[in-house]
Amino acid sequence: MLIQDLLAMLQQVKKEGKWWRAQCPAHNDPRGSLTVKIGDTGKILLHCHAGCDKQDIMDALGIGPKDLHNDIPQPPGKRSGPSKRPDAAKIKQAAEKQDKRREDDIVAKYDYCKPDGTLYYQVIRFPDKQFSQRRRDKNDPEKWIWNLQGITPILYNLPALQDIEPDPNDIIAICEGEKDVHTLQALDIHATTSNGGADNAPNVKDISILKNQHIAIFPDNDEPGNRFAEAFAERLHGYAATVRIVRLPHKQTHDDVTDYVERRRSQGADDTDISDEIITLARTSPDYDPDRPPDYSTGYQTMAELFALNPQPPEFIIPEILPVGLTIISGRPKARKSWMTLQWLKAITTGSDFYKKQMKVGRGLYVPLEDSPARVNKRARLLDWPINNPGQCDILYSREFRQNFGTMNERTFADKLKRAIINRQYCFVAIDTFARAFIGDHNDASAITTALAPLQEIAIELGISITIVDHHKKGAGQNGVSKDVVSDISGSVAKAGILDCSISIYRDPRREDEGQMLITGRDVNDQELFIENMNEKSGGWRVVGDNDSHQHSLAQKDIVKALQTRPEEGLSVNELIMLTEHSKSSIYRHLQELRMAHEVIEKKIGRGKKYIYQEPPELPEWAQK
Repeated sequence: MLIQDLLAMLQQVKKEGKWWRAQCPAHNDPRGSLTVKIGDTGKILLHCHAGCDKQDIMDALGIGPKDLHNDIPQPPGKRSGPSKRPDAAKIKQAAEKQDKRREDDIVAKYDYCKPDGTLYYQVIRFPDKQFSQRRRDKNDPEKWIWNLQGITPILYNLPALQDIEPDPNDIIAICEGEKDVHTLQALDIHATTSNGGADNAPNVKDISILKNQHIAIFPDNDEPGNRFAEAFAERLHGYAATVRIVRLPHKQTHDDVTDYVERRRSQGADDTDISDEIITLARTSPDYDPDRPPDYSTGYQTMAELFALNPQPPEFIIPEILPVGLTIISGRPKARKSWMTLQWLKAITTGSDFYKKQMKVGRGLYVPLEDSPARVNKRARLLDWPINNPGQCDILYSREFRQNFGTMNERTFADKLKRAIINRQYCFVAIDTFARAFIGDHNDASAITTALAPLQEIAIELGISITIVDHHKKGAGQNGVSKDVVSDISGSVAKAGILDCSISIYRDPRREDEGQMLITGRDVNDQELFIENMNEKSGGWRVVGDNDSHQHSLAQKDIVKALQTRPEEGLSVNELIMLTEHSKSSIYRHLQELRMAHEVIEKKIGRGKKYIYQEPPELPEWAQK
């Protein structure tokens, strides 16, 4: 096959030196990740920088390995084999296959129409904020051509901008993307943009629709947004009546108009109020002055703007225990921290109870890097995970986790994890353990910060919890050493400085079925909760509560222990007072609670009453396997 024939089967081909760049036919590829060149032996070389296998590329094109031998034309008189030039039908088939793959991956279509409403071209949005452009084929209106060759770019939303009279009390907004245009339109604000992104703005020749209008430019909260705003403002200065660059009080880098509007809606503001806020900010922003140095420091918020917002309480995944953000749960070996994490996952994904807390049910990801499917299966059953209603919980074991994301200290780890969280809509991600996810020196503060800081930013930005299971330092909280939920985490103290919440589990060395769970964090009240084993079969924890609750639980245990000495005939209240040394009122109160929990039954004997302890039912066979 001649290399020219192969290039004819590809889309968006560009010559770059001695090689060509094109869109990879094996995946949705608006950016053009495929490189094609002729190797030293004359063979055509294909490489997708997004990671597609060469066989997948050939399959998408409908060719085989033999077709990659470049059939260089031979001099006259020299014999050569027949050229394997693909026919037109094969080229058309490959193009149609690419079109079908693209169509299946489309997230949104934005029509760029002429003033009369006639479709001129489209901007297509794919997953992960990737974009491409296409136009109708003049010879075949049913077919799309995935480029804008021969097209003069126009402003977006042109039909809606017709016949707008200039009004100092009104604005035409210029946003950095089509989605933001629709967001502002929903607020009854005129808006437009241009295709091509921040670095190509403004690529529109005809801006006559904006002449003498009052223009407000809304850049994204990042460096490309600044360049976008400056380019448009410079183009419109002296042409429009007024030009202002409007800095919305964003919370995060890369936030845009839509992020701001959605945040205000989540804070209880209605669309009328939000529209008034945006218009007011546009009117009060300074006029653009090309002689003034560009203001590249974005994201400032005035105290007036701060106080205008409705104060919101801290967000929690599990109220008062697990906040939005990055959390580490740590403990010594056998502290059952993995069990506790699995209990949280069960509660969050199935809506079941955890410490009598009501929580929003959502999707979770569990990454047990030290466990097999058999062990996770057994633990989940012992925790009474509802088999018939298991909730939305995904599990990713060690090999698959590394195939998808790599290790935590790799540069691309956080971005890959973020895409998975967004695509699968996780509200809780649990990685067990840090030692298996991070490969390197755990005492290297710089490496720890580089690995964990992006995860904390992702969790806050997306409003989720990323929880990592970790170990304690040797001797932490043991042999009279005071417990410190922050410094007891193994490795560098840089970990604690990044966290939104730190939770530590300490088992009681005298009573292995009891322990303490200490909690601290930025927006979490410091807590010392007492925990105890759920039952003899399970390794799960039951949260008893604070010290008062703990003493309450100990009293009930004393009563149960006394009743177990007389399993058949039971004990009276007076006998329980003698054996436990608890007051009569306390005995009555605890017996009532134990009866309601079906752990104690009351039996009349003559004029008196006896109380008999009931053994909990045996776990079913499937839970013991």
